[in-house]
Amino acid sequence: MNQKQLRPYLYTILGVLVVIVAGVFLRQFNKKSEVESFDRIKYVEVTPVKSGQLLRKINALGKLAANQSVVVKTEMPGRVAKIHFKDGQAVKQGDPLIEFDSQQLRLEAEQARAKAEQYSQLYQRSSELFQKKLISSSEFEKAKAEHEQTRAQAAEKDLLVRKSIIRAPFEGVLGIREKDISPGAYLNQNHEIVSLVDIDPMLVDFNVSGAYTASLKEGQEILISVDGTALESLSAKIEAVDARVDEAGNTLRVRGSVPNKNGALKPGMFAKVLVVIGEVSNAIQVPEGAVERNGNQSYVYRVTKIQSNVGYAALTPVVIGTRQSGMVEIMKGLEAKDVVVTGGHTGLHDGQEVRIQKTVAAEDVAPKPEAVEDVSSEVPTQE
Repeated sequence: MNQKQLRPYLYTILGVLVVIVAGVFLRQFNKKSEVESFDRIKYVEVTPVKSGQLLRKINALGKLAANQSVVVKTEMPGRVAKIHFKDGQAVKQGDPLIEFDSQQLRLEAEQARAKAEQYSQLYQRSSELFQKKLISSSEFEKAKAEHEQTRAQAAEKDLLVRKSIIRAPFEGVLGIREKDISPGAYLNQNHEIVSLVDIDPMLVDFNVSGAYTASLKEGQEILISVDGTALESLSAKIEAVDARVDEAGNTLRVRGSVPNKNGALKPGMFAKVLVVIGEVSNAIQVPEGAVERNGNQSYVYRVTKIQSNVGYAALTPVVIGTRQSGMVEIMKGLEAKDVVVTGGHTGLHDGQEVRIQKTVAAEDVAPKPEAVEDVSSEVPTQE
């Protein structure tokens, strides 16, 4: 093959080599550009850490329930003779609610008492005769058994007479009676009549993290607020703390008690519960926007080695405590002298050089509290 014939092949090989070299060069150039872009100085907004007095609070959502609640039912069948209550009426313990027609029951009770009295006299006579050995022991035992049996039958009839009047089991407020309850109506056993609730005091059940078990105790003061009403910051107290923590959600059930003299609180209402569990004199706080999360780990970016508004980002794991008014308590990981990044997190990485574009006080970053402060808490985790 002469030189003229080889020339096309040489050009082809040369072209392939040029493409390969160009590709390698572009690849290296892109890597270098990416590194330079990654390490390029980042503009951020920062906030000095806030240090001062802090009330540690737990915020929870609770549900109001009656102190006592029952649906009054019939204990035996009967025909309604009288209705002694009105819907929504307040009643005392023992007040009559429904009265059955008891004429037949009273007649049977009188007959049973008369029979019991007759057999009581026979028993006394048999006892005297037995002591004188004038009757056998079997005759005496029979008289005794008949006496006890008739006495029990009389007591049973008297009980049925008493049950013919259905009474309030405790003091409270009645609901609306069932629509089929009216004079002359025949009711079967366990027929629902009306609900009865004791609403003073009211109970409020709520859950908190199991981490706060040691911070809660019976008699501790709490505050209750109901959204959309004038019922705000009502003074209440902890009635009971559950003896165990729910393993599934690591939550602890707590029951509070709140006075309800005017009846404004109703069972089934939802309420915000605020519990003050302690006070810290030199608490470290940062705006919520400074805290980021990766899995179970919370962290912030500190800015270190600051000179002429230029410093370096330091990824810092933290342990967080309570949250309130847009601020987060940092229980571990920061000091009072630290400065944290509150704006410009996107693309920021540990050790990157940053330029401080703006410094904002913590109070100006955090949102202003509303009329009813919505305070939330997070479990301090060991991170």
